[in-house]
Amino acid sequence: MNFELWLNRLAEIMVALGVPAEHGAMAALVAIYLVLTLLSLLVVVLLLKRNLRKPEAKVEEAAPEDIVAPDMPEGGLEATGDSPTVEEETAGLPEAQPVP
Repeated sequence: MNFELWLNRLAEIMVALGVPAEHGAMAALVAIYLVLTLLSLLVVVLLLKRNLRKPEAKVEEAAPEDIVAPDMPEGGLEATGDSPTVEEETAGLPEAQPVP
């Protein structure tokens, strides 16, 4: 079926429902737009319901003291004298000027 014929038939139905004859084609296009928009929203809502309904896998929560990185020493990280401090690294950089 040709789209223009279908659109003209829908415009005739709109005119029969009380839309002025000069606005029948526009009313038919608006009706098509609204139906397609509502169908797409319905699809989105159904997909969201399906995704929200899935039960999440239960994950056992470990106490913070039980979590230890494999390469971390027992006492934690300590600074060594080999690495420079922030003041030493930024000593040669110019001072930041305030923005007017």
